[in-house]
Amino acid sequence: IPVLLVFLCISMLAGSDGVGKIPFDDPLPAQVLGSITLCLILFNGGIKTDFSKFVSSIKDGASLATLGILLTVLILAVFLYVFGIFSFKASLLMGGIVASTDAAAVFSILSSNNLKLKNNLDSVLELESGSNDPMSYFIISLMISSLTSNDPITLSSGAFFFFKEMLLGATLGCGM
Repeated sequence: IPVLLVFLCISMLAGSDGVGKIPFDDPLPAQVLGSITLCLILFNGGIKTDFSKFVSSIKDGASLATLGILLTVLILAVFLYVFGIFSFKASLLMGGIVASTDAAAVFSILSSNNLKLKNNLDSVLELESGSNDPMSYFIISLMISSLTSNDPITLSSGAFFFFKEMLLGATLGCGM
């Protein structure tokens, strides 16, 4: 946690509103660098994960990574909508953005402290934190598409988009 906090503080100080005054007017390099970094973090976490622990925690981890994210998004969206902060679609988008846990933080904490939690909980947390991003990405993509086109999302179109994205992602991931 302290290392993550140090990097966060350095980034804030270096930015355009901090003492470093580094201008941030082109988000594309930040997005590319962030994507590459996330890939490396997830790859490192996946390489270090014991396969037998992965198999034993797949049911719980997958449930948390899909249903847990969906419930978190819905609860936050209802809260934001009821209090009039955003429209319901924008509330769903915001829920998708903040719902997933940070894999880097979870991997860092679990590995640096050599935590051994009861009932295989460390494996479930590793699996969930490393695999919840596709669900958040799906929700964010669906909401951005809906907000930019003003088309309503139907259950069938959402389900088709979900299965298409998940199957394509799983196929490419396993192939690589």
